[in-house]
Amino acid sequence: MKNKAVFEVRLDPEVYKKLMYVAEFEGRSLNNHILHLARTNISYHERVHGRIKTSDTEKIPLPNSASTPASGPASSADGAKAAEAPRDAENNENNENKNL
Repeated sequence: MKNKAVFEVRLDPEVYKKLMYVAEFEGRSLNNHILHLARTNISYHERVHGRIKTSDTEKIPLPNSASTPASGPASSADGAKAAEAPRDAENNENNENKNL
């Protein structure tokens, strides 16, 4: 098996169920369906904005290990806390808007 980047993706239950439905409808596993969507999105981006050069992606870190799930830079304890901060601020803002 080739070396693969492994990471977590957090989805709303409804989005997960709909992705599973479409994947099964198209005869794909969820993993293969997500790969199909990612490749389609990259292809579209490159058609619109030009080819992505390897030199442009060199500085982007891969998750630590293919056997250990991680969510990119936020896989460390400090990074996880930093990643939570924007989401917490967004949730607080949404809660404040509900109280108006």
